[in-house]
Amino acid sequence: IINRVILEGNKRLKEDKITKEIKLKPRQIFTRSAVRADVARIVELYRRQGRFAASVDPKMVNLDQNRVDVVFEISEGPKSKVRQINILGNEKFDDGELRAQMATKESRFFRLLSSNTSYDQDRLAYDQQKLRLFYLQNGYADFRVLSSVAEMAPDGSEFFITFTVEEGELYTFGEIDVQTELARLDTDELRKLVPIEAGDQYDASKIDDAVDALTFAAGTEGYAFSDVRPRVRRDREERKINITFRIDEGPRVYVERINVNGNVRTLDRVIRRELRLAEGDAFNRVLLSRSRDRIRSLGLFARVEVTEEPGSQEDLTVINVDVEETSTGELSIGAGFSSDTGIIGDLAIIERNLLGRGQFLRLRLSLSGDRQQIDLRFTEPYFMGRNMSAGIDLFGTESDFQDESGFDFQQTGVGFRFGF
Repeated sequence: IINRVILEGNKRLKEDKITKEIKLKPRQIFTRSAVRADVARIVELYRRQGRFAASVDPKMVNLDQNRVDVVFEISEGPKSKVRQINILGNEKFDDGELRAQMATKESRFFRLLSSNTSYDQDRLAYDQQKLRLFYLQNGYADFRVLSSVAEMAPDGSEFFITFTVEEGELYTFGEIDVQTELARLDTDELRKLVPIEAGDQYDASKIDDAVDALTFAAGTEGYAFSDVRPRVRRDREERKINITFRIDEGPRVYVERINVNGNVRTLDRVIRRELRLAEGDAFNRVLLSRSRDRIRSLGLFARVEVTEEPGSQEDLTVINVDVEETSTGELSIGAGFSSDTGIIGDLAIIERNLLGRGQFLRLRLSLSGDRQQIDLRFTEPYFMGRNMSAGIDLFGTESDFQDESGFDFQQTGVGFRFGF
């Protein structure tokens, strides 16, 4: 019976991360096959961190009463760096230009602090997509990555990566057409929204831009469930890409649920009140885009992503709002000297997301030899839950004019603000 499971030598991976992955636990029956499986799991954890030279040596310590301690002696080794990236088959673009598109970078002294120089199998697959996207945006519609091979040095410290590509021929856009049978849509007006002209060099990203523009235009005309599909016809002899954008009214879809993720400090309602859609509403891409823009304009988040996924039924969709909070507080301190008033000091504290409620608060103190001033400003952007802002300003000033005019001056005040 297992008495304890002990980890030794793990410095780069915390013990709790490893114990969550291994299956051996105290008071279980000891088997060598389970030990081998856990060794493989620990090695895989280190490989995910880019440490392909890591090794695990399991030891068994016999105890009385038919018990054993299982000890995993871990040798972590260095991170396996990418020494060189080779590209074969490229003629139109040189190796340096293609390497610049990749997330994986070659290990060099000036990239000492970069994590992208370590080998990662998932990042390698991502680099293939980055290469493909680069060629598709530069006119090479037939581009393919034939193979990507990563060879490890015998000591496990370095990798040599080789991409073999087939560039294909350069294409241009041919005939561009927009078709629809929806009554309120004018195909001539819609064609003006397509950022593609015949004879332009082929760029796959422009097709996505055209689909977004046509979808938005159909939504503004009341077709919330429009379905825009580009039909691509490739003329290999003329090396042209002919595209017909077909706009139909898709099936009706309703919002089943809205999930808000990533807000640790900010309250859910601060985000949800900016959404132009609610659970049970008919799904509308125009309102979804507007909701994303309103959340971004709050200035409370470094990143805002609004995505959709299928719901529990075919006519339902789930909207996911993923945010990454940013710092919303500011502290400023200033000092100076004036021949009139002497030393001047200034302190200001600003918080744009007070207690996670989206409220604005500013406190400012200004001090000099004969003048002291304090200002307090508070704003509630949704007063009483309505689309109306309300604020209050408090201020006080005290000035000493005894030397100049023989009197003191004091002023206090309050102001109220409302906005819609």
